[in-house]
Amino acid sequence: MKKNFHTIITKTLVTLAIPCLSALTVGCGGNSQRTDTQTLSVSIEPQRAMLEQIVGDKFQVNTVIPAGANPESFEPSIAQRRMLSESEAWFILGSLPMEMSLSRSGDKSKMIDISEGIVMLEDTHEHTDNDGHHHEVDPHIWTSARNAKIIAQNMAQAVVALDPENAQFYQKNAQRLIASIDSLDRVLTQKLEPVKGKTFVVWHPSLGYFARDYGLEQLAIGQENKETSPQQIRHAIEDARESGANVFFFQKEFDTRQAESVNNEVGSRLVTIDPMSYDWMEQLEVIADNIVSD
Repeated sequence: MKKNFHTIITKTLVTLAIPCLSALTVGCGGNSQRTDTQTLSVSIEPQRAMLEQIVGDKFQVNTVIPAGANPESFEPSIAQRRMLSESEAWFILGSLPMEMSLSRSGDKSKMIDISEGIVMLEDTHEHTDNDGHHHEVDPHIWTSARNAKIIAQNMAQAVVALDPENAQFYQKNAQRLIASIDSLDRVLTQKLEPVKGKTFVVWHPSLGYFARDYGLEQLAIGQENKETSPQQIRHAIEDARESGANVFFFQKEFDTRQAESVNNEVGSRLVTIDPMSYDWMEQLEVIADNIVSD
């Protein structure tokens, strides 16, 4: 069971147990850093896109996992750990392996879990919690516009708790962001309603929440954090053929060679997507457009 969101917020002023190696602020993911502005950190670029719309120029927002990196295997550098130590808070998705690893090592005093209130998908990803128990939870919560609305609400609530003097500023910005997300959800709903029940293929099981939102079926070829055997790939190819799937989504941070071979056997279109992009809203529209395209 997740910790109470308000309880987690109260921990944000405690010093993170990561040594600060110098007085300089070191950035990652292509973000420039300023020493005259307080900073917040996020795990991935879609979070930064949302949080920057909420905080405006009140905070500098840093991204831990740079664009193009694999979030399932990423390990933060010493410089990135220092960046976290210098941040007022770190907004986590709650189940990325890197987040869980730092949490187990005791580096959790500034973590704010923005997945609170999201109904998680299970049986897609295997991770281990602080007690050594294994859970299969899908961490890709940001690939859903409906989840993103909850994320934005949680972010705004946390920022207001950190800086109550500017509460009205953050709340107005959050309202504009949420209105944009609601508009995107309406567009996606209208586009995908005629193909409800349709199956699409992915190499990496990253679009489960998107599929859940719009009544679609995600068929994953590869398995999360596990070696996929030739027999498993063969079964997945047969299932994809039987489903009539016409599009195969592939993330650019993975090796395309095997995916191209599988795609040829399935007879679908191979479409490269970037769910880790700062322009996450545009990516969701790209995904929808390719699902409805014959």
